[in-house]
Amino acid sequence: SVHTGTFIDSTRIRCVSPSAESSTGCAGQVLEVSVALNRFTDNQKSLGYANTPIIDGVHPTIGYFNKEVIITVSGFGFQDSKEFLKCKFGPKDPTGQNTHITVGTYVGGRTVLCKQGLMGGPSPLSSYLEVSVDGKYFSSSSMEYATLGKATKFEAQYLSTTSPTKDVTKAADYTPIAAMRGLRKDDVGHPVPSDEGFLGATVTLTLLNPQKED
Repeated sequence: SVHTGTFIDSTRIRCVSPSAESSTGCAGQVLEVSVALNRFTDNQKSLGYANTPIIDGVHPTIGYFNKEVIITVSGFGFQDSKEFLKCKFGPKDPTGQNTHITVGTYVGGRTVLCKQGLMGGPSPLSSYLEVSVDGKYFSSSSMEYATLGKATKFEAQYLSTTSPTKDVTKAADYTPIAAMRGLRKDDVGHPVPSDEGFLGATVTLTLLNPQKED
């Protein structure tokens, strides 16, 4: 098919490709350019179309930077493209900084296994897992996946507060005044589960034997 291009300068022309689901074969389709009627180049430069899969689930959704983790990724459009099947971990950064790419394992058209290898530290907040079937173009859809570090902080969050009663009777020796939750977090700010899987503990503060106001 022939389409009209746009002249940019003496070294560049912008061409808009026709829509297609994928290339026929690995070589793609030949792209030639003409600046005169029916006089096209003969450079045999190929243009390939790549399918980008859709991700709709990952399990587990967290890992640790110093441990290898196998993640089950579900979705649509996965292909058995061998070493070109790639998994990318990290933030949505077009520069590729803070990203970690590994080779995935094809299970079926709806399932891929991704390996999170050893990393230099926890991932930034708002990090994701994406998949590519050609090793270049990653899925436009993604799922959140966090690589955690060691818990170095304990953050207290108030859940609710109540005021102690003014007229305290013997039946109210312990009056709840606040409920709070403590969260373990790493240096980046990810909540970090304990070895038993708990993120933290919920604690109720009480006022012991409050005095009656006059």
